[in-house]
Amino acid sequence: MRFIAIRHGKTENNDLQEKSYEDYIKNRSKDPELCKGAKEQCEIVGNFLKNNNIHIDKFLCSCQKRAFKTLTFIADIYNKETPRECNPILHEYGGIFMGDKGFPGMTEKEMKEIFPEVKLPEGIDLSMIKITKKQKKNLEID
Repeated sequence: MRFIAIRHGKTENNDLQEKSYEDYIKNRSKDPELCKGAKEQCEIVGNFLKNNNIHIDKFLCSCQKRAFKTLTFIADIYNKETPRECNPILHEYGGIFMGDKGFPGMTEKEMKEIFPEVKLPEGIDLSMIKITKKQKKNLEID
């Protein structure tokens, strides 16, 4: 088996960070949208995989919006029939951070509303995400 890791497309937070650190801290989102250029990045990757006959049995991603959207753009170009799965084990270590607080990301309901075609493991549970004791103290659940 071969494993191919692809980072999510460029996000609005990445754009803020390029402007200034102050803008990034003041205006960042805990689960940012992809920026305008991200779809083009995903198209390049999707076309590369397809045009080079790289065999993919399944697409996997974390439960963060940016990963979901990146996976969707790439998989739609590569092959709409290839199974797609979100798995919280792939979640960013410690959760999604805003200041000194960690957040778990989207709920199972939010994920299914936004991406109904993506398979989710039964009963996504925050405890599946590896969080240190110190980080758990700062964790906020919306």
